[in-house]
Amino acid sequence: MTQDKYKIDIFAGNEVSWGLIADWELFRSANPKLRSPYFGDKFFMSIKDVVPSAYLAVIREQDKIMGYFPFQVRGNVVQSLGTPLTDYQAIICAQELDIDMISVLQKHGEARFEFNGWIGKGVGNTNHLVAHAYHADIRDGFDSYFAARKSQNPSFFKSFQRRARALAKDVGEVHCQIGVATSNDVDKVVTLKRTQYKQKGTYDVFDCGWTLQLLYSIAENSNQEFGLQFAYLKIKDQLIACELFLIDGDYAHSWFPAYDADFAKYSPGHILTMKIIEKLAAIGVTTLDFGIGYEKYKESLATQGDLCLEGAYSSHAPMAKAIIELATSISPELAAILSRYRNSIYRRRRIITACEPTGLGRLSATFKMLNRLATRFHANFIIFVNFAIAELSLYSAQFFAIA
Repeated sequence: MTQDKYKIDIFAGNEVSWGLIADWELFRSANPKLRSPYFGDKFFMSIKDVVPSAYLAVIREQDKIMGYFPFQVRGNVVQSLGTPLTDYQAIICAQELDIDMISVLQKHGEARFEFNGWIGKGVGNTNHLVAHAYHADIRDGFDSYFAARKSQNPSFFKSFQRRARALAKDVGEVHCQIGVATSNDVDKVVTLKRTQYKQKGTYDVFDCGWTLQLLYSIAENSNQEFGLQFAYLKIKDQLIACELFLIDGDYAHSWFPAYDADFAKYSPGHILTMKIIEKLAAIGVTTLDFGIGYEKYKESLATQGDLCLEGAYSSHAPMAKAIIELATSISPELAAILSRYRNSIYRRRRIITACEPTGLGRLSATFKMLNRLATRFHANFIIFVNFAIAELSLYSAQFFAIA
């Protein structure tokens, strides 16, 4: 590895000016893997003053800037800036650099780097999971897209069309509108999402405060060509589905879809998504990105795109292994839970770590999560106790940045 030839300078988010990132969009335009709105300079500048402990790594070869990496710090953990809201992460560079994030860790004095949705090089030889991104290709127009996807997934589209007809018959004709998002639009979507989190018993990513401010900030800096857009589906004055999505030129990214649960049998989210695709195709957008991870509707509406990586690097991996081995030695049940659910527990831990800037906040969020687990496993106290030990062992390891 030749990363020693690079010099890395670290700037706090509030120290970064437009002049410092003058090469950002030049790098991006030369690298087709960086088309997502998450990789835009406007996106970075919209959130850098809102995300707690935000930084920018500037990578130089001699005196020439070769790339940028925006990140945040939680305890001794480095994460890509905007985690857990940002779906993709990468080093912003024209061509992939022979460098990995271990250099950034060493420069900033941190012990652990967590990544999810990582595209391209930069994470060395760490162990990682691999997942595909999903994209709807609409460059040839909506009719061509619809015909192609319907031929590949006839049962999904038959069901979709049947439910759309049923909604119109039972409730009324739907009306869809898309426009630049306002703070009021953000509130509409977030209110529905928080209700959804509560109903499912999952962690509320908006409870920490700064994540909501991030959406407000992007909305404030948005226009028709860039930023946060709002789409809704109404019947008369009744809002039945809505979504916040990102746009940057001819590339859009589905972000926060939400719908009224009273209309769930009609799949209003799918109806809205199809309306969004139709309207985006009409204005020249070529791609709607659905993010990473398999979900059945993505397979029906989109095709697989880039490979993305998920994992972590820790400078104290041996100690982390010892902690996990100690925890699993407590009982066979705990070992089974960690074996079966470790990835999902790890993802919850990563989300909480990202949202909560302080150790006290992370601990509080962990106990709230344990309270939800107690409700879920109220009929089996032993399972709950083992889940709690699993959560707390991984929490303690991450708190000290050693898992």
